[in-house]
Amino acid sequence: MNKKDHPSPLKQLSFLLLAACAAITLLSISSLQRILQNRINYLSDIQIPENDVLGAPAQLDSVKKIIENFSPSNEIPFERDGKLNSFFEAIEGMLDSGGKVHIAYFGDSMIEGDLLTAEFRKKMQSLFGGNGVGYIPITSPVAGFRNTIRHAFNELWQEQNFTQRELDRNALFGPCGHFFTAQAGAEVQFHATHFPFAHTQLIWNRKGSGKVEVQWDQLPPLPYCLHADSTKGPVIRIGNKKAKHLTLRCTEGQPQLLGLNFENGDGVYVDNFAFRGSTGTSLSTLDSPLMQSISDSLNYKLLIIQYGLNVLGAGVTDYKNYQKAMERTIDHLQKCFPGASILLVGMTDKGINENGKWIADPAVPFILNHQMQIAQNKSLAFYSLYHAMGGEGSMLAWVNDSTPRLANKDYTHPNFQGANVLADSIFAYIKRSYDAYQLQQPKVAKKVK
Repeated sequence: MNKKDHPSPLKQLSFLLLAACAAITLLSISSLQRILQNRINYLSDIQIPENDVLGAPAQLDSVKKIIENFSPSNEIPFERDGKLNSFFEAIEGMLDSGGKVHIAYFGDSMIEGDLLTAEFRKKMQSLFGGNGVGYIPITSPVAGFRNTIRHAFNELWQEQNFTQRELDRNALFGPCGHFFTAQAGAEVQFHATHFPFAHTQLIWNRKGSGKVEVQWDQLPPLPYCLHADSTKGPVIRIGNKKAKHLTLRCTEGQPQLLGLNFENGDGVYVDNFAFRGSTGTSLSTLDSPLMQSISDSLNYKLLIIQYGLNVLGAGVTDYKNYQKAMERTIDHLQKCFPGASILLVGMTDKGINENGKWIADPAVPFILNHQMQIAQNKSLAFYSLYHAMGGEGSMLAWVNDSTPRLANKDYTHPNFQGANVLADSIFAYIKRSYDAYQLQQPKVAKKVK
């Protein structure tokens, strides 16, 4: 047989990864019972020896060993120490009595345009109920790319975001990092691509005053007055109408709006809070009273935090300052969303071009190690996408040896298919963790879909 008849080792690895993702989702309760009897603490030993010299080969080897030991080949990862219990308790309450539970998924360009979160949302809603995309900002630079909702707007919205905080130190951003000041005539339209809108809320920061009108399908528009000195909260119910199309127009004033929340039925809603170029530390500028009020209304019970891509630097191995900044950010988010569980997601593998040849970025293990330390120091649940992809060099396999290709040729961003693979692996991790939680409860486990 000629060389073409033999798949490359990386191609075989890619096929095995896809098969493993499918197999992981089928892990049984009996398997979890066996694993629970042999508890392994993935975060028990993740420190770099203090006498290592930055950039020395010995240090890189040390960190690689730590990363390799993080994911034992004979163990399937799930949260076993109760760090997701607040979320699971909220799920149990929802299954008992109805209601809605929101998940805030914070990330950078890796989740932009609802990449990864669309598939994750679909899987979570298939298990726990709910239909709809949740929170959507007023405008978005990738509105045309997102296919889970159709979204259009005119030019009469003035957007301000995290990167422009110097313009107004008292700015009140939404959880996606933006607010949008309307001018008279500003308009935004949303069209449901799957399930109709049934329960919709307008979210604003209670700054600026004005009037808006909301039109459902072809029905007459309904007016709403927004007063900056109002004692009402930032989340305004604007209708329980089943409709496929919503148009919001500003008719007077300059209210500062954040977004809309679209729901249809009891269940789980995954809100995509992507901010291109972010390291995650800008979340520390969110206004905690405003976030607490929004969280109380939308019932945020799980925060998923996925960053790292925009922290990496060529030849940089010391990310201690970033670790300290992110730990302060975690403290702040816990004030913003009190009672919510936090899942820190370790970054993916990544390629780098060295002398015209793509290789695995050697900086990834260093930042992943610091992310593991953040999770340990702050008692957060942790899941590694680096391991889910296959570890060192897996990004090269996803680009060059996968059929279909799972990542773009920038050797950095998974494509639609690859994002779905990662979403499925995160969902499987949460499902296994929930099954383990149920096994540890004295009461009878709740039935899910």
